[in-house]
Amino acid sequence: MSDIDVAGLLGEEWRLYELVRSAFPEAGLTPAVFSDILTDAKQSALPVLSHLGGPGPLSEATRENQKKQASCQNHTLYKLMAEHSRVAPFSAAFVEECQAVRVTLPQSRENCDAIWTHLGVVKQDDHLIFSVDEVKARYAEVFGGPPPNIARVDLVTGARDLDLARFSPLSIFFAYAKESDAVPLFYFLESGSVTGRPEVLYYAPKMGEAIFAQAGFAFTPFACSQNWYTGTLQMNDAGTEPTSVSISVAQEKNGQRHYLTVSVGYEVAEPGPVIFPGAQMIVAVLRVFALGLGLQLDRGLLGRALGEFSLRHTEWQITPPKTGEADGYCGCPDGTDGGAQ
Repeated sequence: MSDIDVAGLLGEEWRLYELVRSAFPEAGLTPAVFSDILTDAKQSALPVLSHLGGPGPLSEATRENQKKQASCQNHTLYKLMAEHSRVAPFSAAFVEECQAVRVTLPQSRENCDAIWTHLGVVKQDDHLIFSVDEVKARYAEVFGGPPPNIARVDLVTGARDLDLARFSPLSIFFAYAKESDAVPLFYFLESGSVTGRPEVLYYAPKMGEAIFAQAGFAFTPFACSQNWYTGTLQMNDAGTEPTSVSISVAQEKNGQRHYLTVSVGYEVAEPGPVIFPGAQMIVAVLRVFALGLGLQLDRGLLGRALGEFSLRHTEWQITPPKTGEADGYCGCPDGTDGGAQ
């Protein structure tokens, strides 16, 4: 299939929806949500979707959101470089640039308002917890005792650009003993789907300790909710800002059958252009089809065409093969669906 044919496919919304849903079966993607993403992309004049008929007119609500977003300059922003390094059953690696913002959460969810930032809006519905009280409750539930005194919780996360799309596979919660503290007591990680939906929380009792837990959901059809994650968070020398999060993924609890490491580097950034999350979703879908070629993930002729399109038009540090053997690394080792609990 030629590149022109792939571009034409993007204009057939129902066919594209079925392919995206097959690439991210656990993302909770409905036809209505998918249609909204395409509409939002057109409204944002996303270049990669220009063949859908060009940008549509901005709604009045979107224009108002542009004004809100442009006026926000009071949050810490981050440039993120996310590196995916696969080592089994073949080698493949790529790096994507993302963005995140730091916001301070309310004491309770009931007192919560949407938080507008330069990157978009941070909303409680995009997170499993969204308050100091909830962080305290989760700590007590997971670690079996009262949490240390917590006066403030900051969240480092991807925002919903113009209150439209959101792409944030990883967020960090930092808990502080005092409102004025710069060094946190402990952290939680939150993993999400390609559509920005929050999925699972991973807990560390104090700074410097690693996360070790089962995944809890499958981000792609190659993954398995029963896989084991070992996650580490690195801070700067002052202990005030994250510099990297690294998650090692293995199929067995003892670390055997390790096949993937995801590392995210954080750098404090100045306000600048916002990367539209819809573009990141599309690139993520294309990468899944490219990796699926070597894992024998059967998505038909269109899926193969999208995979080969991705090999040619997305950047790879290590390019995956077009053919190969899955060797038990596609879904769960017992042959069940990747999302099976």
